[in-house]
Amino acid sequence: MAVVNETFARKFLGDGNPIGHTITLFPHSPMAVPPMEIVGVVADAVYGSLRDPVPPIWYVPLAQFDVRGFPLPSADLSVRLVATASPRATPAGT
Repeated sequence: MAVVNETFARKFLGDGNPIGHTITLFPHSPMAVPPMEIVGVVADAVYGSLRDPVPPIWYVPLAQFDVRGFPLPSADLSVRLVATASPRATPAGT
């Protein structure tokens, strides 16, 4: 299973619903990934500069991504929280 961003869906699958489509990454190469069904689409995110175009991105659980020779990401994790209101604001109802 895989989740793709909106740019990936538009670029490779057109305007139709991407859910249920099967994608194969790196076909005909030593790093070919077994076919994966698209089970979700997420909004585009900014990964660098706001001026950079959004790249097509696909996400898979690392537990299912067992391809020899493919460089897996490091175990480091970064999380960025974005507040929609002032963090000092009193929560509603208190």
